[in-house]
Amino acid sequence: MTQGLYPEDAQHWLNAYTAAFDAQQPYTVEYRLRRADGQYRWMLETGAPRFLPDGQFAGYIGSCLDITERKLAEEDNYLLQTMTQAIFESQDFHSALAIALQKVCEATRWDFGEAWVPRADRTVLESSRAWYSKSERLIQFRQQSETFTFLPGVGIPGRIWVSKRPEWHRDVSSEADTSYLRSQMALVAGLKAALGIPILANDEVITVLVFYMFEARGEDQRLIDLISASTELGLFIQRKQTEEEIRKSLVKERELNELKSNFISIVSHEFRTPLTSIVVATELLEKHQQQDETRKRGYFQRIRAAANRMNRLLEDVLLIGQGEGGNLEFNPAWMNLELFCQGLIDELQLNAGDRHRLTFANPGDCKQAYMDANLLHHIFNNLLSNAIKYSPKGGVVRLELHQHDGLAWFQVQDSGIGIPAADQQHLFEFFHRATNVSTIPGTGLGLAIVKQCVDLHGGQISVKSTVGIGTTFVVRLPIGSPPEQMYESDYL
Repeated sequence: MTQGLYPEDAQHWLNAYTAAFDAQQPYTVEYRLRRADGQYRWMLETGAPRFLPDGQFAGYIGSCLDITERKLAEEDNYLLQTMTQAIFESQDFHSALAIALQKVCEATRWDFGEAWVPRADRTVLESSRAWYSKSERLIQFRQQSETFTFLPGVGIPGRIWVSKRPEWHRDVSSEADTSYLRSQMALVAGLKAALGIPILANDEVITVLVFYMFEARGEDQRLIDLISASTELGLFIQRKQTEEEIRKSLVKERELNELKSNFISIVSHEFRTPLTSIVVATELLEKHQQQDETRKRGYFQRIRAAANRMNRLLEDVLLIGQGEGGNLEFNPAWMNLELFCQGLIDELQLNAGDRHRLTFANPGDCKQAYMDANLLHHIFNNLLSNAIKYSPKGGVVRLELHQHDGLAWFQVQDSGIGIPAADQQHLFEFFHRATNVSTIPGTGLGLAIVKQCVDLHGGQISVKSTVGIGTTFVVRLPIGSPPEQMYESDYL
């Protein structure tokens, strides 16, 4: 009796029929029935009990109605309703995209979904962190895809971005690289059919969703129409994008207000101390003009040191402003790193005194590099000065230079007070100072300047530190390759 019924519907039909038969009552049941061509259609079966003249139950008079279109419409409507509701309740833009990908894949049996979002300047499409997969075997495909960006008109996402129309591909793994840039990756992952859908809001593409499955499959116009025709979906996702932008702006504004407050507080304090020294020394010189030359020289040295301290602070503030405004200049030239480092060590040793011993080693014989000597001076003057300052008991401060894979590795090591683990993740933020610096003076600007200068070189900086043991900073900078025209610095 259940022959041809969809396996999951067979028991449902049997239960409905049996219950009605036992009670000799009418019944109505929906199920999927396989046609001769192998496709399933939704059927609505109704049965009315038939009785003989003597009242004996004689079975049912029934009818079957094809309700496939209605059921598909209900499924589509349910999918869109649940998707938009989940997106409405999501936390942010990328969470909303993840929900959209998941809901579509679950409802349509696609195996993988990814999202591509226009960069803020709308020059390329970037991979969203949102994605969905039913299989762990696609993790590598996902990781590789994260490194891609698509120009307008390039690849499936780029073409959809420009045309604002969906694209269906029966088997991307067999396509030329010019049509599908990741065909080899798809072949390795076993992906075949692909569907790209633009999500529009106010006639603007806010994201491109791309779905994949493990089998080649012809175009499904119903699925294309379902997703691409949903203007609500686009508007809800755009709303989440706007909310996230507003939230980021509020956070940024709060951070800026905190920076301004910290700047006023710290700079005021840092200026007050040297200004007080200058005022006191000047007053003493005025009141006691007949003092011996030795004492006068001491007062003048105090004035000069205070003025230099103020000047350094002003230079730091100027550098910070230039960096934040994108005006910090990067002027690389060919230079001798060994001479540069040794010169800086010699310069700082003069001011460090006898308690600290500064050493330099270049075991890899790294010398010529295409870098900005001025920015390098800011980087290592700050790191070495901090190593000295935060080693109040003295000791060795060591600078090492190595060369590896086209990078110059600079290592600055001390045996000072160390940096608490909780502070290490905030080291390069403006005005942040470690909680164990006590009365050691400082503004919290030095490492922020270091990070800006490292970034301009396209380099990286890392730190390892243990409280009471010491700190090691490692700066990795590209050595550079010869430009068309070589410029020389003073360190040749």
